[in-house]
Amino acid sequence: MPKKGRGKSGKKSGTNSSAISRQISLAEVRINHPEVTMEIAPEISSPEPPPPPPPPPPPRREKSMTDWIRDRVSVTYLRKEDWKPEHLMTIDEFVKDGEFRYLFFYKDVYRGFCVERDVPPFPVDQLFYFLKVGDLDRLRKGNFFDSVQYGSLNGDYLNSLLRVMSKLHGPQFFSNPTWTESMRNDFSEKFHRFMSGLTDTRWKLEGKTVLYIPNEGRVFPIVEAAEDKEYIQRMEVCMIHWSRQIKHVLNMQTSGTGESEQGPLAEVDHWKNRCADLTGITSQLDHPAIVRIISVLQHAKSNYITPFLKLAGEIMEGSRQAESNLMFLKVLKESCHEMMLAYNVL
Repeated sequence: MPKKGRGKSGKKSGTNSSAISRQISLAEVRINHPEVTMEIAPEISSPEPPPPPPPPPPPRREKSMTDWIRDRVSVTYLRKEDWKPEHLMTIDEFVKDGEFRYLFFYKDVYRGFCVERDVPPFPVDQLFYFLKVGDLDRLRKGNFFDSVQYGSLNGDYLNSLLRVMSKLHGPQFFSNPTWTESMRNDFSEKFHRFMSGLTDTRWKLEGKTVLYIPNEGRVFPIVEAAEDKEYIQRMEVCMIHWSRQIKHVLNMQTSGTGESEQGPLAEVDHWKNRCADLTGITSQLDHPAIVRIISVLQHAKSNYITPFLKLAGEIMEGSRQAESNLMFLKVLKESCHEMMLAYNVL
């Protein structure tokens, strides 16, 4: 045990002596050679290994056509949470279905954000639309900008859309020289159907009946046009819509509207409005473009021409009756007005 203790003590003593000797040597160098700067080299530690490289980012999912269209919709105050699964399903149908030609986006006071196939039958602040202009089985990114027109309409959107379609998009579509005849025929029929409904909806808001007049930018002789089966079918589509409009006006007369129960002055206003509507339809039937379409369908011996001419005759007769009733009621209007004032005083 004493030997072990002396061994440890001796080792410490030797180590301390070496350190002391080294310090003395350094001190002597500084005293004798002050111009020499002594630096003690730091201990060199082994370098740390570089951090591992970050993992590669996950591959980005390519956006679908549905996402592509959704990203282009711009409706004021539209929030991300306004989009519902059924909205995306409707867009997906628009992408995949070649017969699905029109797509509309708008905000309704009661239903919120809406994505519809048809134009809303009531005023909205803003309407965003997509219109297919080509004969496509499916929309793709490669054909999107050549095959789709899209944009936004504000305020009186129905009037704006009607003007844009009839003055801008319609002439562009029909003057496109790259379309095949089958593409032109297919698109023209759908375009006329859409414009017939749009024209009717727009003017109904003002209580008027306006017949849509198709204009394809080409005028053929009547006999030649009557031999074009595709053209005849398109004009028959328009005539069918005219017939529905005229029947609706005639049915309003036979069913009555209840103005007579509200008093004689309301009855006068009813016949005044009705006379204006019927007279307007009669004058439209005399429009050269409509007269020409009637002549073409007569030459083609269309099955729709006879029922339409019968309805046109009923409209003319109804217009004469409305004018007669209005003339009679106007005589009583002033007296009825005085009686109403006297009743209110009492």
